[in-house]
Amino acid sequence: MGARARAFQGGRNWIITSFVLGTAFLANQAYEWKTLPFRPRTNAYGSLFYIMSGLHGLHVLLGLVAMIALLGRLAGSIKVAIRARRRCSRPSATTALRRFRLDRAVQRLFLLS
Repeated sequence: MGARARAFQGGRNWIITSFVLGTAFLANQAYEWKTLPFRPRTNAYGSLFYIMSGLHGLHVLLGLVAMIALLGRLAGSIKVAIRARRRCSRPSATTALRRFRLDRAVQRLFLLS
């Protein structure tokens, strides 16, 4: 695997880690909302708490959706990088032809001398 593919793999691992932590945050937030002794209608603090934590939860949820989309794009990039690495490691027909011509030229030089 080439350096570019390894970089994509490292990025993929960090995105997965962030996704897991974001999911844990949302699960904790849901648990906290369920067990709190106050509701949004209880007082001003309750209203502000639910609004702020709800907006932050929405922000994290949208980030999780974006991470899924990014993982999809990154998976395609990893495949492209691996294919490109494989292509570079195997000589193509053009490279083989060039090598053949170079070998023939070297043989002619040695035959003339």
